[in-house]
Amino acid sequence: MPRKSVENNSYELLCAILCMFKDITCILELKDILTLECLNNSKIICKDIQKYITNLNSAINRNPKKVSEYIINFRKDINKIIFDKMIFDIDKLYLEGKTITSPEILDLNKNIDRKESKADIYIKLNNNNFIGISVKQMKNATLTNYSVQKMLPLEDNIRLTKIKRDFLTNKGFPNNIKTNRKRVNKLFYVSDPTILKDHIYWCELMKCIDINKTIIKQQLVENMLSKNLPYKLLEFNGDDLYSIEYNSDILNDINFEHYEPYYYCASGSNRNTAKLFYKLDILKKSYRVEVRWKGDIHTCSPQFCTHPI
Repeated sequence: MPRKSVENNSYELLCAILCMFKDITCILELKDILTLECLNNSKIICKDIQKYITNLNSAINRNPKKVSEYIINFRKDINKIIFDKMIFDIDKLYLEGKTITSPEILDLNKNIDRKESKADIYIKLNNNNFIGISVKQMKNATLTNYSVQKMLPLEDNIRLTKIKRDFLTNKGFPNNIKTNRKRVNKLFYVSDPTILKDHIYWCELMKCIDINKTIIKQQLVENMLSKNLPYKLLEFNGDDLYSIEYNSDILNDINFEHYEPYYYCASGSNRNTAKLFYKLDILKKSYRVEVRWKGDIHTCSPQFCTHPI
């Protein structure tokens, strides 16, 4: 099954509309303004607004209950952060999605690492301050997708790439051929965490992560909590709207460890998947960090994919 496109996400437009039209509390009210003419006359700036409208209409028809719950939950939490007061002070709202194209927002994020500038919506207030909102469809959505090997020293990155290439060649897969993808993936399955010491790539990768653990956990946290942004960042996960805030004290209370319990399902059976599992603790919050492949193993690095617990 092809991977669903993340472009023009319907829930990004929904959140933008709920910010700009504070009286919308249900799907019927939403449908009344979900037209190209109405949204073009609003303060919402969006390159592909019609595609967003089409996708949001599709989401409403496909799962009206989920859309209704999304609206209710967003409205509930808007008051907690006194966001209603800001509605009357909005100059304009930029709906950018995953790819920033508006010159003003590109300038706002200049010199900021893309891993930190994770907002999908940018609200410009009349005082010229900005608020960013990162939109997630659900509570367990992935919080990070960071290349593991790129976080390591360059010499380790080069060495690990060679180890992987030699391993695949020795197993009979020297080249990336799409029809071999499932067989290649199985070469990296972990049927039991005790076998990791015998897997040349996983074993070496784990050693590199352990040696560089201090800088890795710092980068994970600083990027996940957007340390260097010049604007306030909020995140909505379908249930809760909350502020993402970084402070230097966090670095004194981070733990990042390889975590064998995550290799097992609640039933006790092994997940038997091509992943490593780590646990990240930040203050009183814990996260499951999966080291997994996204894309063709021949040509990519595994990624740190962080999930709330």
